[in-house]
Amino acid sequence: MNTAWFITRKIALSRQPNFSRFIIRVAVAAIALSITVMIIAGSLVSGFQKEISTKIFGFWGHVRIYDYNSTMGFQDKAVSIHQKFYPSIEKMPGVKHIQVYANKPGIIKTKNEIESIVVRGFGKDFDTSFISNCMQSGKFFEAGDTSHPRKILISQSTANRLHLKAGNDITIYFIQQPPRVRKFQIAGIYKTGLEEYDKLYALTDIADIQKLNNWSADSVSGFEVFLDDVKDIVPMGKKINEAYVGQNLVAQTMKEINPNIFDWLELQNINEYVILILMAIVAIINMATALLILILERTNMIGILKTQGATNSFIRRIFIYHAGIIVFQGILIGNFIGLGLCYLQSRYGFIRLDETSYYVKVAPVHFDPMFITVVNVGVMVVCLIVLLIPSYLVSKVSPVKAIHFR
Repeated sequence: MNTAWFITRKIALSRQPNFSRFIIRVAVAAIALSITVMIIAGSLVSGFQKEISTKIFGFWGHVRIYDYNSTMGFQDKAVSIHQKFYPSIEKMPGVKHIQVYANKPGIIKTKNEIESIVVRGFGKDFDTSFISNCMQSGKFFEAGDTSHPRKILISQSTANRLHLKAGNDITIYFIQQPPRVRKFQIAGIYKTGLEEYDKLYALTDIADIQKLNNWSADSVSGFEVFLDDVKDIVPMGKKINEAYVGQNLVAQTMKEINPNIFDWLELQNINEYVILILMAIVAIINMATALLILILERTNMIGILKTQGATNSFIRRIFIYHAGIIVFQGILIGNFIGLGLCYLQSRYGFIRLDETSYYVKVAPVHFDPMFITVVNVGVMVVCLIVLLIPSYLVSKVSPVKAIHFR
């Protein structure tokens, strides 16, 4: 029998009223609070980053390939679709899909309003899974639809500003030599929640962009590559750029094209780390205080055990076991509350956000089993290691003085 564990259970299960019972409850509550806050903070930050990244990558892909001589504006240079990587790059491990695109800046004019716009052309290889989930009204149309009038998708923010709805006709002026005018019918209205993109882009058949630019059917602005795992975006972008892209083309990841958004998302990690560190400190301080009080309250017991031949390490184990029980109870309660609140948020979305500022209506939650495991194990291990320090007070207790201690 493990004698130290036997004594620990007797102490832990003791129902005698004493001051340490209150301190133990406080310590359990502190551990539970720390675990709860850690789980909620990590799940919210992870969910927020995942949701925003999904929207950006869903709209643009992970890696964009285009002519490196193209300006940073929206008037792109023509690129032939006859490339060694198109569409064979989809056979490359880690690559999910590749599709073509073409951009053309223009100006929408209605009876009372005028608005700048970038018309983004998509082809028959366009992945509709993301945009289909963003449709607010009307319906998505496929590239190659030769019916008249020409169809276009506009964002909800553009529709609101110009007082348009699905089925309305709009006129777009394209500034070029010579200037051209095209009439489109709004087939549908979408909303990604990314206000910077929504207020700027409209989608139409790539053939209309090719005709406006006097391009052949084999010419596009570039290619968008979708990956299986966003974590591979940096190495995959480098690999595509080095191994697959020709001399006149360049491959850039969306993190390189839109660094501001991703830098902002990375800043959320700093907030998460600060919260985790503060909560760990709270847990450690409360546990150290609780252990010190346990040792002081059990000084008489320590003296008796020492007179019976118990070693300092044996007595330290008793208190470390007791501390372990307290930490374990706090972790269980913290997980129950933290995971429960996260589940309620994911189910009912009671925490709502300003979509224009945060790109999402509801605070998203992402359950990461690895993160939750690391938090639980980390708190348990760190607390127990730190508690070894106050446990050494046991060696300072004199058996004779401890027996007379009241």
